[in-house]
Amino acid sequence: MLDGLTMPDETGLIEALKSLVGQTITVDVMLTSVGAKKRDHVVRERLTTALTDAGLVTEPDWELADREEAIVIRPAVEETSEPEPVVDEAEPDPAPDAESEIFPEFAPTIRVLLDGLAAPTIVAPTTSLSAAVELMMLTKVDYLPVVDDTGLLMGAVSWKTYAAMHVANNDKTLSNAIDRNPPTIQDGKDLLEAVSVIADHGYVLVRDQYGSLCGLVTMTDLASRYRDLLAPFQKIGEIERRLRRCTNARLAATDFSDAWGSKKTKAEDLTFGQYKRLLEDPARWAKFGLGITSASFCKLLDDVREIRNRLAHFNTEDLDDSKLQEVDRLLGLLRSLDPH
Repeated sequence: MLDGLTMPDETGLIEALKSLVGQTITVDVMLTSVGAKKRDHVVRERLTTALTDAGLVTEPDWELADREEAIVIRPAVEETSEPEPVVDEAEPDPAPDAESEIFPEFAPTIRVLLDGLAAPTIVAPTTSLSAAVELMMLTKVDYLPVVDDTGLLMGAVSWKTYAAMHVANNDKTLSNAIDRNPPTIQDGKDLLEAVSVIADHGYVLVRDQYGSLCGLVTMTDLASRYRDLLAPFQKIGEIERRLRRCTNARLAATDFSDAWGSKKTKAEDLTFGQYKRLLEDPARWAKFGLGITSASFCKLLDDVREIRNRLAHFNTEDLDDSKLQEVDRLLGLLRSLDPH
């Protein structure tokens, strides 16, 4: 189950993708068609594998395209008159272990900061300086990309470049207020690289695979995203620490080995998702003395595990207050067991 939708097995994925061959669709439509909502690393891996196994490609590359950008799924090579060899369908890969999904298999990119951001406000190079300044004031933006009618990025105007024009006593024109070499980055670049650019310049312009402007990220945007991540991530860290202490204080080594075998004798030997098997047993759960059932606690624990995995992928979409309250509920229960 991914984000409220269910992806089929390998065979089902291939059939779903084949049904889209030749159609002009968006990345969002393709994701929905195969039962996915997010373009996280699990979805990327499964879809890329399915496309390869089906002998298909997308133009442009669906992993680099904007979610609303048009793509076409087509055969990777032109069909010939020779019949293709019959290949037995491979057994679908088993569902990935919950804990193996915690950390991305590759570094997150600048795209995680673009999600949810509005398209940047732009002006044409023929715009008057007064109109550009008025637009910056009305829209409360500090950086204004200048893009011509072909989509070519000509530069960017900022309050800093506007002031520099005055200091240099140049003619008061938009051309003289433009930074011709604004900080830019390709939308597939590593997030940490993008953060460094933003820290140095206060903002960065993001280009897509065709070189066109597709986003603008400021220091404020960066701070806002990290604020959204930091509070729940800190709480989940506290949950893990208190869960270990509570479990070690109430259970014996034999309780762990009975559930997981002789190699696990204490809470430090468990991953976050492995507590469920340990605490599902009524006798072991009774040692905690909480006023809720084991099933309720394990369900809450699993909900928080999913939130934890999302945060590790910088995926805060759909993590509304109702879901984040689950983190507070679990933390409250553990604080009552481990008040120190």
